[in-house]
Amino acid sequence: MHALDFYDSFLDEVVARTEKGDGHRRNHAAAGLDHATCTLDQLADWLETTSHSSAVSGIASPETALMGLHRAVQRRLPSRQTLQIDMPRLTSFVEWDSECQQELMTLCKGLDQDSCIFSDIAGFFRDDIADLIKGLEQKPTMAFEILAPLLCSRKAMKRRAWCLRHQKECFLQTSDAHTAGSSCTAHSKQGLGKAFSDKNAIHFLAWCGLRLEVGEKEITLENVEEFPTDALERLMSPMYFIEAIKMDPRFFGFPIARGRKYHRLRNKAAALMELSPFSRFNKRFFRLVHWSWREFAFMHMFKDGVIPTEFEAELQWARSRKLSMIRTFANSGHESVEDIDRIVAHYGAQEVSDAVVVRVQDMICALGGFQEQPFLASLNANELKMRGLYAEKAPGEAWQLNQNPGAGHGMHSTLFWMHTLIHNCGLTLGKSWVSFFR
Repeated sequence: MHALDFYDSFLDEVVARTEKGDGHRRNHAAAGLDHATCTLDQLADWLETTSHSSAVSGIASPETALMGLHRAVQRRLPSRQTLQIDMPRLTSFVEWDSECQQELMTLCKGLDQDSCIFSDIAGFFRDDIADLIKGLEQKPTMAFEILAPLLCSRKAMKRRAWCLRHQKECFLQTSDAHTAGSSCTAHSKQGLGKAFSDKNAIHFLAWCGLRLEVGEKEITLENVEEFPTDALERLMSPMYFIEAIKMDPRFFGFPIARGRKYHRLRNKAAALMELSPFSRFNKRFFRLVHWSWREFAFMHMFKDGVIPTEFEAELQWARSRKLSMIRTFANSGHESVEDIDRIVAHYGAQEVSDAVVVRVQDMICALGGFQEQPFLASLNANELKMRGLYAEKAPGEAWQLNQNPGAGHGMHSTLFWMHTLIHNCGLTLGKSWVSFFR
């Protein structure tokens, strides 16, 4: 399903429900305005005037969703077709992964915005408690109890840290809205189960401290369903109203199961204590799933006729990863990646050296044969291991190669929904990117 299809459907729901109300209809009619258009205009105004920041969200996941909504609203407002809706203003990102950082640098250049990119959220702790933080990073068991009083009294954080984009210390600006993920390994059933004794507790506490220091109007935090809401309430409730809700793509008609808990925080100085639409979202936009993940795979971008190009791009992405088999093999000798790419493309073409061909053929045999080699060579060692386990435990089913089937996590897939959707369908389905067309 194309992302815009979801936003169009979402906007249809918003407009339809707005049309049922009489609130401002007479005022709009008197002004010669269509009620639905006014609703979309209000949404467009919000997109233009609201600034956003994010933390630990990969390659701008919240911002990407905003831009999808931006485009869907833009093409539904004929009055604004010639006068483009301004892109959302993105003030800052906090991201620890180096590859994601580079992608964010490219994004910021493309948007021509002066956004800051910070790499280490712990860098916002004050210098006078640096030794304390280092000690807690080594032994995080008491981190929550020790840092909570400092955070609540606003004696732990500063608003300047090293910015990768500007190559200097930058001031963390206050945005209107902030969206963040947080480490789930400490709380997930498949994780370490250490809760706030995990080393990542320091990063979560730093994030909470920054929110108390900056004071955005609205905040959204995502984590696994087991995340303890009471911990967030202990730190943030003096300043924010807090709602928690469990959501899943299955609730909205997607054949993908990925249960998550979302927390919505609204600044008490800027909002009334009323039940927000967020807490009713599941019921308002609930859709029954009448189709399966196999149809999902067929429908994905099919109407635009770009499936082969898209899957080829995914294959190139997977092969370019530092730990993919083809990269590991290339780095183990003197051959260039381009040489091995030619071998992969031609299944052992003779235009490259015999020594390279022999080595690649050995790898091909180890991986299971020529036919699947281009796909298999793009996997990393752990994905190959998981693939072997799935082949034994669940032949012919959907395989989720970033999860261990022995733990039961990836075995929840059925004909009607897939347990999760990672970077692409190919790595999930396990054999090749075009396996569902054969």
